[in-house]
Amino acid sequence: MKPFIVRLVSFSKGVGKTFIGLKIIELLKRLNVKVCIVKHAVHEIDLQDKDSMKYMSVGVDKVVLINPKKTVIFIRSETEDLEHVVNNYCHDCKFIIVEGYKRSSLGYAIPIINDVDELSRLSEISGQIYAIVTRNVEVMDLVKKMNLKYFNFNQTEQLAYELYSEAFKHIYNQLPKTNCEMCGFSSCEEYVKAVLSGKVRAECIFDVNVKLIVNDRYVYLNPFVKKLLKNLIKAFIVSLKNVPKDVRKVILEISEVNEDRS
Repeated sequence: MKPFIVRLVSFSKGVGKTFIGLKIIELLKRLNVKVCIVKHAVHEIDLQDKDSMKYMSVGVDKVVLINPKKTVIFIRSETEDLEHVVNNYCHDCKFIIVEGYKRSSLGYAIPIINDVDELSRLSEISGQIYAIVTRNVEVMDLVKKMNLKYFNFNQTEQLAYELYSEAFKHIYNQLPKTNCEMCGFSSCEEYVKAVLSGKVRAECIFDVNVKLIVNDRYVYLNPFVKKLLKNLIKAFIVSLKNVPKDVRKVILEISEVNEDRS
């Protein structure tokens, strides 16, 4: 199931991306949403003179720091690609807020715009723009003429409610909308709430694309069997060498070889 992703982007520093992110998260936590934050650090992450850095400097691939209140994991970066980061490090969250990555096309972009000059550079931002956030009245007037949505810094709660609604629809639209109750919830809507809160990580059993073809004939599989086959096969192949962690598509072909034993 694809997560809901929103990117807070800007053309300059200190414009309020973190402020907006914090305001959005405050409301989402009141709505019991589990949130993951991805912050694109342009500069080196400062671990100098720390024991953790000493371990990293000798080639350790992962360092885990734990105290009674929090856990911090340092991983040697393979890539800065946002899709890779989301698939490998944020898979337990379905609401992801990204600070930065204006050239990624994942999810919605929310540019924080200072002035008219920055507004003229919107084409430099990849992906779909959900709304503009600005303090500048002239920018607001121009955004209206562009038929784009905008919010000022005093409307962050309204923005957060709208994003929650969008996230809900994003997850709900990936479901069959049958209210089958096979997931253990009374309706697809209740299932979406549980997914967003992080209370359930299992996929909807209907949201599994598994096909079985035997001797060129399709074999019907009910949703439970599809899910069972998928989990069994994935569990086996991810243990093999050179198999990526983010398995998206698997083709398994079994053919009986007729040997001439005469």
